[in-house]
Amino acid sequence: MARHHNQFPSLSPFSGLASPYGAVTINRITPMQGFHHTPQPQPAMQIEAAPVSRYLPIKKMALAYSDFVSEGALRHLVWQAEAYEKAPKSGLKSNGFLAVIVRPPGQRKVLLDRVEFEKWLTSQQRNAR
Repeated sequence: MARHHNQFPSLSPFSGLASPYGAVTINRITPMQGFHHTPQPQPAMQIEAAPVSRYLPIKKMALAYSDFVSEGALRHLVWQAEAYEKAPKSGLKSNGFLAVIVRPPGQRKVLLDRVEFEKWLTSQQRNAR
């Protein structure tokens, strides 16, 4: 049986590999050859990463408001608000963050109310002036 060699030079870098059986030609084939996908333009509202739910866990709240608050800062605010609620001290003001905290009954999960958080932010801004 005669061995047939590729008469046309292949553009593949894998062509012409040496083997005991002669030159071996391997052609590259893409999985979706011939299929051209044109991406659909997405509306601007979908691209924006706005929180959808009113109640968010601390991590997602920190991501949603990452411009000015970190996850650690939110956890500290929660801890301070709950510590003040358990043992209030005379002459010491609460940070007012307790209205933002939502704990589902029977769970350890801590959720933050996005609407109350924004109210708390504006109240803190008024108090700072």
